[in-house]
Amino acid sequence: MELVEMREDHIFILRNVSMRDSGNYSCVYSLKKLLPRKITASGQRSIYVQVTDHKQNIFPADIFGITTVKAGENIKLKCGIFDKHVSEKAFHMYLCKNDVGIKMELVEMREYHIFILRNVSMRDSGNYSCVYSLKKLLPRKITASGQRSIYVQVTDHQQDILPADIFGITTVKAGEDLKLKCCIFDKTMSSNVFHVYLCKNGVGVKMEPCGKKENHTFILTNVSVQDSGNYSCVYSLKEFPLNAITASGERSIYVQVTGFHLVKTADIHCDETTVKKGENIEVICSIPEYEESALHVYICKDGFGKNLQSLQNQSHVQFTFENVNLEDSGIYTCVYSAEKYDVSEVNDMKRVNSISIQVYGGSTVANKLD
Repeated sequence: MELVEMREDHIFILRNVSMRDSGNYSCVYSLKKLLPRKITASGQRSIYVQVTDHKQNIFPADIFGITTVKAGENIKLKCGIFDKHVSEKAFHMYLCKNDVGIKMELVEMREYHIFILRNVSMRDSGNYSCVYSLKKLLPRKITASGQRSIYVQVTDHQQDILPADIFGITTVKAGEDLKLKCCIFDKTMSSNVFHVYLCKNGVGVKMEPCGKKENHTFILTNVSVQDSGNYSCVYSLKEFPLNAITASGERSIYVQVTGFHLVKTADIHCDETTVKKGENIEVICSIPEYEESALHVYICKDGFGKNLQSLQNQSHVQFTFENVNLEDSGIYTCVYSAEKYDVSEVNDMKRVNSISIQVYGGSTVANKLD
């Protein structure tokens, strides 16, 4: 995190990177200062940064090819090198699918190679990229990504499901509505009516007929944390059941739904906050203001919901964790609500009242937090 004043851009420098720094990077901003570790969001777009192993000298290459093909056809993917790091005339070019090598060819006296995947099936759909090296390595040992990647969608020739583009915000609070816009820029079928599908993690979740217009906005109302995921759009001339749509669109966006804020803080108490591995922990959550209506009490560990109990005409509830291990160490809090939520949808990042529980094998000190 950096404070940016009177300008619209900022350059972050990651020094002395290792292969563990490889990953998808994106940027977000806010008016308030927040701890970086509490930011669970994705920017307007992301880039994949590949840190190569200097011992293997694996370098990224570019890739070109069609992004949609029917099952049973062949795919031609062209890998090109435009910025050579070495001066040799022969290279080993690797085609990667989902960041794992699947094919390798020796390339001599030219800067590109065309890989041909024959008689493809829908299982060949995925993200493809290219890398190259001087040394010959087994393709399965190549776990890298190229200069850029393209998503190839193999469609069922009987269904003719084609990719569409998607636009929308990438961060939304639980309980709000999420709007995602699907756009068709290259219609391959001459029909006035299309069926547009919104997919989450590669599976259809919503469908709407789309007439002569080339876009449709899906609205997911009252979203929860469980609605977080990768969303994309596809379309077809025919209408299919949602569970039959297992495809991905022209591109995808990751939508992050942040946790519920519809819970109140409860008091928490534990007689023994330092216990040995294998023992039991008993934690009591108390409601500060007694209410006759049924309430739902959640105990959270490190800010995230862990367990749930309901109470009525009571002011407290006891949670018991049996045969604890080292992973049960952490910061525990209690919250409650009149409406019942799934435990995975609840968080308590404020941690107004909290205790630190330490599971140990030796001697350790644990403290009550203010």
